[in-house]
Amino acid sequence: MNDQFFTLISPIINRINSIHSRKMTAYVHCSKINNCIQTLKLIPPIISEIQLQFPNRTVTPTIKNRIRELSIIFSKLEELFIQCCSSNCFQFLLSSPVDYVKHELKRLRDASSNLFDQIDYHQCSKLMQISDEEINAQDVVDMKRIAQMLTKISQQNRDDAKSALSKRFASLEKLGIATAQIDTDNIFLPQLPSNLRIVIPHNDIELGQEIGSGQTGIVRVGVIKSTDQTVAVKIIIKKTLTASELESFRREIYTLSVLNHPNLLKFYGYTQEAPFCIITEYLPKGSLYDIIHNSPQHLTPTRRSIIAVDVAQGLVYLHSQGIIHRDMKTLNVLINDQYRARICDFGMAKTRSEHQPMTGLIGTAHWMAPEVLMSTPTYDEKVDVYSFAIILWELLTGKVPYDDMSTANIAIHVVEQGLRPQLPDNTPIAIRDLITKCWNSDPNKRPSMSSVLGELMNPECHFPNTNEVKFNEAVKLTVIRKPYVKRHSSFSSKRPPSINGLDAVGIVASLNISKDIENLDALLDMLGNKKMAEDAAAAGACQIIVNFLEEKNKGTLKLIEKLTECQTFHIFDIPVIKALLKYSEEKNQIIREKALKALIHGAELRIDFLRTFPSFLSMLLAFLREPLSTNTTTELLTITWKLIVVSENCPENLIHILMWIIDRPLITDSVVSCIVTAMRFESAMNEFTKDDLVFILRNVNKCSSIIDTFISFGSSTKNDEIFIELLFKGHKSKCIFDYIPKVIGKARFTNFVVSNLPLNEEPILTSQIYNMLILIPEYFPQLSQLSEFYIYASYLITNETFDPICNVIRNMEIDPAIVQSTNLCEILAKEIQNDHNPDDMLLLMGASFSILQKLNAIEFIPIIPRLQSFLFSDAKIIRMPSFLCLSQISFFNPDEIDYQKLVLAAAFFVNSSFTLTREIAARILTEHITDPSIDLNFVFKLFSENFDYNIIDDNVKMAIISFTSVCQRPEISQELLQKMSHIYMQIQQK
Repeated sequence: MNDQFFTLISPIINRINSIHSRKMTAYVHCSKINNCIQTLKLIPPIISEIQLQFPNRTVTPTIKNRIRELSIIFSKLEELFIQCCSSNCFQFLLSSPVDYVKHELKRLRDASSNLFDQIDYHQCSKLMQISDEEINAQDVVDMKRIAQMLTKISQQNRDDAKSALSKRFASLEKLGIATAQIDTDNIFLPQLPSNLRIVIPHNDIELGQEIGSGQTGIVRVGVIKSTDQTVAVKIIIKKTLTASELESFRREIYTLSVLNHPNLLKFYGYTQEAPFCIITEYLPKGSLYDIIHNSPQHLTPTRRSIIAVDVAQGLVYLHSQGIIHRDMKTLNVLINDQYRARICDFGMAKTRSEHQPMTGLIGTAHWMAPEVLMSTPTYDEKVDVYSFAIILWELLTGKVPYDDMSTANIAIHVVEQGLRPQLPDNTPIAIRDLITKCWNSDPNKRPSMSSVLGELMNPECHFPNTNEVKFNEAVKLTVIRKPYVKRHSSFSSKRPPSINGLDAVGIVASLNISKDIENLDALLDMLGNKKMAEDAAAAGACQIIVNFLEEKNKGTLKLIEKLTECQTFHIFDIPVIKALLKYSEEKNQIIREKALKALIHGAELRIDFLRTFPSFLSMLLAFLREPLSTNTTTELLTITWKLIVVSENCPENLIHILMWIIDRPLITDSVVSCIVTAMRFESAMNEFTKDDLVFILRNVNKCSSIIDTFISFGSSTKNDEIFIELLFKGHKSKCIFDYIPKVIGKARFTNFVVSNLPLNEEPILTSQIYNMLILIPEYFPQLSQLSEFYIYASYLITNETFDPICNVIRNMEIDPAIVQSTNLCEILAKEIQNDHNPDDMLLLMGASFSILQKLNAIEFIPIIPRLQSFLFSDAKIIRMPSFLCLSQISFFNPDEIDYQKLVLAAAFFVNSSFTLTREIAARILTEHITDPSIDLNFVFKLFSENFDYNIIDDNVKMAIISFTSVCQRPEISQELLQKMSHIYMQIQQK
């Protein structure tokens, strides 16, 4: 959208599209939430249509404010959706009144409808309207479902939920929802959080010593009396909060309650009355900042590398949930007893794509991105990437960033001078490159945190002297260990009740004691049913499966076969996946292929998990080291392609592995598809070896899509030069020759293309390449050094194709020696002798003049009469080029020139608007005005009639001075002398 109005409103479209791209599924308040989400889906097309019908609308301050208010409303809607769709929605359900969502949705929809009306988006306004009758009808459906869910929660006898359940049941009774005879068989309840009581009364908190303080509150150690759990209690010291402080408190509660990740601080609850408190886990080792600067001896290189990964994983998770932290710093990274990191303090967190102006100077200046320091009204999650770079620098150096500078000076130097903390000289190259990319001034050039996480898994990005064995033990596959991925379950699905959760617990317990076949068969039966498999996973079956897979006893093969039928992703937890991956080294091909099929099936179910960890794909492809059937290999390549499509990083050595099998029978097309898909990653583009590229270019028919993708890639790669070299070496093959025009015009190939010329082919072949090259001025310097280029130029001119080649010759710095070695001058002279229209003559003489400036080309001497006939031609556009060419020829062959005509032309062109023409004309007049054969009266008359006072320069003055040298000649008329005297006086005055 180009105009200001649609630039303002486009963030609303982006936010709606973001909501739909996340494919949210409501767990509670489903009817109301789904109706609203489906309504929102209709709005972007309407806005786009209005843009086409009414472009360039006037933007008033009032309209600006209304659009900003709309953006805020859509932000609040998204937060509400997340609370109802999150796997932690039960905490939200138990801690908020059952009618809260209905009233909040109605309020937000009414407000957005009113705002749309105010900006004349009446169709959108009508969509957002919802009547009391309609939302009440939706709410009745939702309340019955909530009653079922609350009943099922109550059946689990959770002490931490009893009080809240009692209140919610009472509210449902008031709404007329009977809860006594609730059928819960058809309701699926995802695994409940470990803590369902997030509203904690003050009398259940015992406060201890103060461990921190800030502008709005203090942090104290505490104990939750009812659970005897040691916690950290953040106390807001004000009894009443301002609107912004209340918003910050609400945002931190919201963020903590819906997020769940090993690298985020665990949230236990909050208080609803003043003094407001947030209760989280207590980590006695304190912040990363404290440890770096007070006890750095505890931070071994290995621990530093692991902490960097922990923080990166936490940020990847936050960003995947649409959350920007905005205050990332080592003070907000807490360390547990195992020296693992937790991100904390979400008071500044904000939902991504929230395009109402964000408050500038959020966070702490030492870690702030330039766009935040500049108070840029909108920014994205790349501000966290910048802050992460500063954290990496602290881990690397152990210093405080900008320790000796004030906040004001930091802002000025970071924004205006590009100042960054100084990296030590001995910083490993990979770490230096990563930090430098992350703190780039341009947010668009910073990598995503997913990309950063991928790089941090590379040993080259670990701090020097990291123990790689310990590192791998600590972080291997932890990226997959994420409870926040999209759930695959459906609440409405029917599940047979033949084995319940208690049965599952009994079977798993029995298998822990004895691995007899009867118990195993019972487990296998459970795996064949989705609901039973979920119960089995909840009861601990995954570890039993791992044990069977590792021991490889008589039941293992049956288990592997059953895993290929299992329809729940819960069974394929990380230990199970790791156990199956070990079968890549199994010598028995039948068992190895069955294990691979189970892995492929599990990967389909957990693709949202596995896409975040590229090395899983590398480990999966290890199965290719041993023989596989064609069908199994094809299945493996299919899941490989799917994983590549959704991954944010490319697995290391992926291209190497795929190129290793590309020529295996019957699978080439599948391999090529995988390679092409992976080539969207720069790392994949850089993995090709010279041998790979040779194979690809020798097998053009099979690999054409790889070649096309390589050529169309958007940025430079380390293989560009060798690719072009091989392409040009193979140009005698027509299939390969046809690709050469495709690389021309790609900036990344510019230097390499010309350095591989000449082709040493006939002009009829090279012309299609040079026709493109001459359109790119950047190529001119290299082209001017190629004899083949001038031969090509001669070929075009001979075939009367004058444009653009003549202009190219006129505008480039030709090489006189090379030109002289070709027949270009002869061809140009010949065409000037022929009859052409004035426009073509202009082109031909322009190219000839460019050559004559550098070269005394005798080939032009025979066309002197032809050029002289053009000096006063009726076709005015060819007068000047003919004069310029003749002037240049006169410098090295004066005897053939008619100076009467040439000096007359010079008297005219010395008043030209072109400096070069005036310079040459002045020189001709100075050198030849005294020639006795010159008709001075005609010369003076022509000069005086065309004299222009506005363009007097040294050249015109030189011409006047030359005229004074012949003024005493008796044949000059007095009238002309008076005119010349007057012109002379004007020049003297200027």
